[in-house]
Amino acid sequence: MELVAALDIGASWTRVAAARPSGELLAYHTYPTPRDSDEIQRLISSSLNNLKSEVSVSEFRAVGIASVGPLSARDGMILGAPNIGRVRVSVGDAVRRVHDGLIVMLNDCNAAVLGERVFGAGRGARNIAYVTISTGIGGGAIVDDTLLLGKDGNAAEVGHTVVDYKYNVRCGCGGYGHWESFCSGRGLLRLARLVLGSKHAKKWRKPEQLFADARRRDKKALKLLEEAAKINAAGFANVINSFDPEVMTIGGSVALNNTSLVIDWAVRYLRRYILNRPPIIMPTPLGEKAPLMGAVAAALNPIEEAIVR
Repeated sequence: MELVAALDIGASWTRVAAARPSGELLAYHTYPTPRDSDEIQRLISSSLNNLKSEVSVSEFRAVGIASVGPLSARDGMILGAPNIGRVRVSVGDAVRRVHDGLIVMLNDCNAAVLGERVFGAGRGARNIAYVTISTGIGGGAIVDDTLLLGKDGNAAEVGHTVVDYKYNVRCGCGGYGHWESFCSGRGLLRLARLVLGSKHAKKWRKPEQLFADARRRDKKALKLLEEAAKINAAGFANVINSFDPEVMTIGGSVALNNTSLVIDWAVRYLRRYILNRPPIIMPTPLGEKAPLMGAVAAALNPIEEAIVR
């Protein structure tokens, strides 16, 4: 039995799994993502070794990696990802310490949309988009059955599309006015200061507190989330107008834990911004495992441009 291994290196969590050729997960584990390059490398190597022991194999057929970016995918490198402390990590080197075979690396959201195409809501569709709203905001797209990768593997970084030009709000990547800087988990707290003022924004130290207040019909929380819904609608429209998908799935903890307050509310405002015929929009049926399942798909059917050299 030829098994593959998959890793999803996210801003908050790193997920690892061993999978059958069918995509069935035989082993699955979640770890907090470190903020130090050496610690991330150690986690990658040790978790893969642990998987080998758990599923009783001496070698995996291939290892698929989904990772926060920006990347140099062919070099197996994370290049200073802002959501994990701007560290540079040689993921390929960490994998090669315990694996002699094929390695495939994708941006986490490019992986997620591939996961949707192979295992999720995109089966049978030729044009699919995926958006995550979590610690950051990201996206991936398949257009005419082709996964968009870009020269370094960073195509479809939709969280860094510009949704504002006047507030002078700086994103963690260094750019200004990016969708992520307003509506990601971190961005919502920044948006609260802009919409409500620092005095009212102080009551929320985590996005979970904001959403809990909104569910209790707190007027300030609802005012803030309505503004976020309009910005998210503009972001969704950017994706739809750019890639013209048949299906667009939404993932990430902020969206999946608060679907009515994030996804449904944004869809209400979508027609204000949209040009193309709207796609089916839904939470990803793969849940938090969407990027991981894309890494499984990439390991099972490697894409030449994503193979780590």
